[in-house]
Amino acid sequence: MRPTTCPWWRRWWVWASALLLVALLGLLLLPGSPAVRLLRQDTTWHAMTQRGVWRIGMDPSFPPFETLADDGAIVGYDVDLARAMAAQWDMEVELVAIGFDSLIDALIAGKVDSVISALPLDPRLTKDIAYSAPYFEAGLRLAVPQASALAATDPAALDRTPSTRQRCSTVGPWPWSGAARAT
Repeated sequence: MRPTTCPWWRRWWVWASALLLVALLGLLLLPGSPAVRLLRQDTTWHAMTQRGVWRIGMDPSFPPFETLADDGAIVGYDVDLARAMAAQWDMEVELVAIGFDSLIDALIAGKVDSVISALPLDPRLTKDIAYSAPYFEAGLRLAVPQASALAATDPAALDRTPSTRQRCSTVGPWPWSGAARAT
């Protein structure tokens, strides 16, 4: 008697392979996975080119970067930078005055296309928003009265002052460049 062969759908390896394929696809398409980020399209640029307008959120209370002029217009270094970039893209600029605490919310909600307002790097937000490399590095500065014990011109002298070590900021590297940031 000749042995009978099972139909293809009864072979265990077919089902195991199908289950493995489904599991891998499920893992690849989980929210936040690299595959989803690659497949997700950013619609911001498309919307900007359709409108011909780049909407930029700024907090105009940081002169000389952005401040309100006497006529109520937002002026400053960041405004000039934005206008120069928009000119390269053949776009108009719409400046939107927003309080600093609401800039990220306005960006995520789509009320603005970009934020230019000395926004510090927050690693918790890098899944939701993209940061550019820093375009201005002020470094660390300490201003004290001349009579202060901290009024030393030698940086090594500051290291010997216990109160300085307790109150000063620390400096760490930006993840994408050799520039430093205050934390």
